[in-house]
Amino acid sequence: MKHELKCVKLKRRGAEYVAKLTAGMSMSEQLTFWQQRTEAMLRRQEQQHTLEFGHTEIVCEPSCR
Repeated sequence: MKHELKCVKLKRRGAEYVAKLTAGMSMSEQLTFWQQRTEAMLRRQEQQHTLEFGHTEIVCEPSCR
């Protein structure tokens, strides 16, 4: 077997984990799953931003829009 890069292993493991979480879900259930996960991620980012910079407003440079 070929040597697998660490980043590829991590990506594959993440994909397998998500596949297990969403196995058997309908499209509607998957949509709800991803909406909830996105909201949780945004909350974590906001909390981290507050810890690092002392405020919750995340300022996006024009180049990232």
